[in-house]
Amino acid sequence: MVFRYAFRRILRTPWASLATAGLAAALSILLILLITTREKQEAALENAYDAMEIRCVITSADGVRTDGLRIPQLKEALILVDGYGIAEYIRDLDMKVTFLLSLEPDPGETPPRLIGITSRRAATELAPEYGYEAEFLEGYGWASLESGEPLLIVSQRLLEKYGLTLGDAWPLGLESALYFPEFFALSKTEREFRVIGVLHGMQTETAYCPFEYLRLESVAEEETNYAESASFILGDNRRLDEFREAAPNFLKAPDATAGSNPFGPFALVIHDQLFRETISSLMRDIRLCSALMPVVCVLCVAVGLCSGLIGVRARRQELVLLRCVGTPRRVAFALMLLEQAGLGACGALLGALGMVVAGAPASCFAAAVIAAACFAVGAAAAAGRFVSQRVAAIMQEKE
Repeated sequence: MVFRYAFRRILRTPWASLATAGLAAALSILLILLITTREKQEAALENAYDAMEIRCVITSADGVRTDGLRIPQLKEALILVDGYGIAEYIRDLDMKVTFLLSLEPDPGETPPRLIGITSRRAATELAPEYGYEAEFLEGYGWASLESGEPLLIVSQRLLEKYGLTLGDAWPLGLESALYFPEFFALSKTEREFRVIGVLHGMQTETAYCPFEYLRLESVAEEETNYAESASFILGDNRRLDEFREAAPNFLKAPDATAGSNPFGPFALVIHDQLFRETISSLMRDIRLCSALMPVVCVLCVAVGLCSGLIGVRARRQELVLLRCVGTPRRVAFALMLLEQAGLGACGALLGALGMVVAGAPASCFAAAVIAAACFAVGAAAAAGRFVSQRVAAIMQEKE
């Protein structure tokens, strides 16, 4: 009986019913948009934490990358201080050092350079966007530069100038570290390198070998090993703030008045501006969506309440008559609630269905249920107000 009555009432007032259902559908769609937007931003936030790289550059105290970094001291600062250092934050420590090649015959005023690198990332000129095409001897590749073997990747110009081919053994003498001849010089004894790769398109006279090989050679000759530059990727972006607090204990802030000092102290430059801007923007959007969702729910309650009050006022005589013939309060309450809540639920579900058709995930039906429930709360408040009044009071209010 209650359901039939509510259904007939909806059919008798089609335009009012459509308006109520339309409002419920609009609010349901708005809530779905907020929820799906927040989910997308949360997914983008997780992706930014996992995928974005924060590169940290270790410099000399005056902030100049090429002033020299003493590797034993650097490793101590990163790893051995207090047994932990900041090694737990570090991924892919990249270092680079440059030597001048001693060749026969003498190449003239500008001898070729030999650059020791820990990986391709350690030398910015080897980034893929520069367009050099690398060709390797079978069984070798960029990963070979992470070893401690005397391997060599040469520029196209060196290959052509000295008539080299892949697989050749090329004896080379090392003059000194390019920037620190007074501090770091290996003996000029020729070392036999194996040519494993060529960089087609590179016209500078440059060769690359494993940094680890040069480090081992310097240890064998009891020389202090330096890095021309050193950088690393932060291992866990979620620990950026924690890392920032820990780093000053091991790497001092740049001091422009310190002058060139290859023995330290070290400074740290963290390239995290893009990461911070991205995270800040995503978190701002997430907070905005989270703040607006309760507002939309309150709007659903308010629309349900207003719709219920309007429906009661429009059929006051009919509802008073029901009360006068002895209809229980709970039945009258159910009649009014079912009519308005049914309209709200239909509108919310239709809105969710439209969003699914438009490509939203099926989970948006949960948002429609929330919107319908909020609408029903407002309708229940309107129905409760009516049944709580005495008939005489209702009649007086009408007059």
